[in-house]
Amino acid sequence: MILNGKRFVFIAEYDGRVSGQCTLVLNPTEGPWGNQGYPEIEDLTVFFDVHNKGIGNRFLDAVEKEASKVSDKVYLAVGVHSGYGPAQRMYVKRGYNFDGSGVWYKGKQLEQYAPCINDDDLLLYLAKDV
Repeated sequence: MILNGKRFVFIAEYDGRVSGQCTLVLNPTEGPWGNQGYPEIEDLTVFFDVHNKGIGNRFLDAVEKEASKVSDKVYLAVGVHSGYGPAQRMYVKRGYNFDGSGVWYKGKQLEQYAPCINDDDLLLYLAKDV
């Protein structure tokens, strides 16, 4: 589904029920590639009771295919706390590489030694050629 020409929303179904969602933002304004014409994958979520069923990878297959229609690169942000460990591993296995801009917190690049909280807003950005 495309919303307002600005984003695609993908919904996963497993065993007849909704099991996750993911968004592709076509012209994002945040992050190291904001306002540069590269789409961003946001909010990839697979419900806990259906983890390890390949749903995250199938989301990425579909989202990367859609992104390739408008750009040669797609990017995303991933949290740094241990709850994001499976996602971090999946992204690296799929060829996503860290951009080198360091840690971002609450939408801004975090300066060295700046205070932060290891919550869902503490992010690293990765990109992949599609």
